[in-house]
Amino acid sequence: CMIERFQCAGTGSEELMAICEAYYREGMEKEELESKLYQIITAACDRDMLSGWGTVVYIVSKDGITTNFYQTKQS
Repeated sequence: CMIERFQCAGTGSEELMAICEAYYREGMEKEELESKLYQIITAACDRDMLSGWGTVVYIVSKDGITTNFYQTKQS
C-alpha cells in the first residue's frame, strides 16, 4: 500500500503532481522541503496559464502544521 506523502489541488494540480513526484524524497529537512516547494510551485504555475497569484502550502509534521504563502506571477 503506497502512502501519499503530498497532495495537490487547483488548476495546476497535474503540473504540481508531476514535479512533486520527480523531486520529493523521504527524509527531507524542513528547510530543504520549503525551498524545493517554492521552486516546484513556481515552475508549475509557469506551465499553467490559468494558475495565477500563488498558493498556500501546509506542511504537516510531528512538530505541528506550518503554513507558507507563495506568491507567483505578480509584478
